[in-house]
Amino acid sequence: MANAIAAQGEKLGFGLDDQNYAVPGYTTGDVLTDIRQNGRVFAGTSFNTIGVTEAIANADLITLDAGANDFLALFNLVDYSVDTAQIPVRLAEIGSNTATILATIEAINPTAKVYLMGYKSYALDGNN
Repeated sequence: MANAIAAQGEKLGFGLDDQNYAVPGYTTGDVLTDIRQNGRVFAGTSFNTIGVTEAIANADLITLDAGANDFLALFNLVDYSVDTAQIPVRLAEIGSNTATILATIEAINPTAKVYLMGYKSYALDGNN
């Protein structure tokens, strides 16, 4: 998402510098750990030039897209079962981690605009 925003900004004449700290398979806990430890996350073909905490401190706009991997870990991909008793526990964990991530971002850079990205749920709304 950050790459798309940066590309659109360039088309409109804005000088945008995007830093991508996304990692396939990351959970909200992994994101929180990277923020707390100023992680330098591998993105694409090279490491970012600055740690994620420094990038947050210098950002005007931040997009956060995390939580799906936390939830997907509940699914058994062999027999397609899910431990339904763990769903409320996992959702609470995702909510807690996300709230902590957002509070930490605000503490690092209170003026940054933060956009929490979501996921469309076809299962819940019935639209395919």
